[in-house]
Amino acid sequence: MKNIYFIAFFFLLLLPANSPSAAAPSTTDFHNNLAENRREEISIVDEHTVKVGLGPDQRSVSCTILDAVGSIPSINGKTEPRVVFVNKEKVNYISPGLYTWDRAGKYRVRLTTKYIREFGEIIIRVPSKLELETTKEINGTSTLPTSIYYEALPEIKKQEITIIDSFMVEVGLGPDLKSIRSDIQDAIKSIPSVTDDTWPEHVIVNGELVFFIGNGLYSWDSEGMNPVKITTPFVKKFGNVKVSISGKPSPEPDEPAIEKPQPKTPEPETASGKATTPKEKVVSVPAPPKITKQDKPITKTNGPGLKGFRLATFGMDISQVKKVIQVDFEIEESQIKASENLLTIFTNKLSGDDAKVQYLFSPANKKLARINILWDPSGNTESFALRLVQQFLSLRFLDDQTSTESKPYLYYGKDPHGNEIQLKWIENPGASHSKRPLMLSYLGLTP
Repeated sequence: MKNIYFIAFFFLLLLPANSPSAAAPSTTDFHNNLAENRREEISIVDEHTVKVGLGPDQRSVSCTILDAVGSIPSINGKTEPRVVFVNKEKVNYISPGLYTWDRAGKYRVRLTTKYIREFGEIIIRVPSKLELETTKEINGTSTLPTSIYYEALPEIKKQEITIIDSFMVEVGLGPDLKSIRSDIQDAIKSIPSVTDDTWPEHVIVNGELVFFIGNGLYSWDSEGMNPVKITTPFVKKFGNVKVSISGKPSPEPDEPAIEKPQPKTPEPETASGKATTPKEKVVSVPAPPKITKQDKPITKTNGPGLKGFRLATFGMDISQVKKVIQVDFEIEESQIKASENLLTIFTNKLSGDDAKVQYLFSPANKKLARINILWDPSGNTESFALRLVQQFLSLRFLDDQTSTESKPYLYYGKDPHGNEIQLKWIENPGASHSKRPLMLSYLGLTP
């Protein structure tokens, strides 16, 4: 009997450390925190793969694609990866919480009992970072290319931008489904075929060629008066925005163009509620007719010039400015501080740092005459100020008078109508050079 115990003990010592009998597949906090019935339906295969089968009763499946993807050890519920394969077929990431079989976003990926009973367990896999970077063949299907700029973006912006191919990206709502932090520059630089040190001249936004003004500025008009913006209200109403460069066919002609700034006072956009979806389809909002060149707004002022800041134009009254502030910054009227001849808001949507925006009205006619933007001191203001100066220098209708002025302006310019733009540091005794408040002012001398 002693010899039998000794042989058994000796055999256990010879078992390799990675033997299936010695170690179970790794698990994750996300997987462990799932409801027990869902957890028992998902089996972890390796760091990048899970299998989904019937539950303990062998009758049904209650987990979702998000449960399965979140249970993958390399994901662990921390993000929703853009590239996911379900049974060797790549599925489409449309928006937070939504994977579909088609790029239009109509057919959701569902883990169904019927499929598992007929064909067996469902294999769900995400490629490793190395596989993405080298665009290796995975299960017979190529992964998408990526870009250095995209990989360096903050995670919240990466979750808004989806790389479609080497020439196109798509921008949608962030993980909270409430806002977009990415701008047109982030979208363009995330296109894999765009190099880090250049800005492409031929950019297409939802099927329409936009104008390259210079230094990363793109506009709907050749004068640079209507900058291209990717806004939350637009995406909520019409869906994701496609941004591409030459070398890729234009998107389908029925895609809507991004709404362009209008000279008249717009009504605030309201976020539409979630549409009721059929069992197997996601209903999308019908696209409006595409804006044509004949439909573009005609400004009253002859020639290009400084009209104001965003949708707030010189000459508007207080009630009009309140309405456009709510559209520009997606805030409620209660967040606008009002005093005599002055409206003030606080935001971090202009550069990522906290800023105060002041709208000043002429005491004589109560019309908008000046806008001040003040950024709090931070380590980013030095580089941000430089980018602003470069952008202003690229605007062809501005006359740079910085060198002829005695005042300490970083930039001082005038348009052909006498309106001014000023950028300067605010004196802050004792602060370091890179941590002074920064102020940008738009002055409408001829509203």
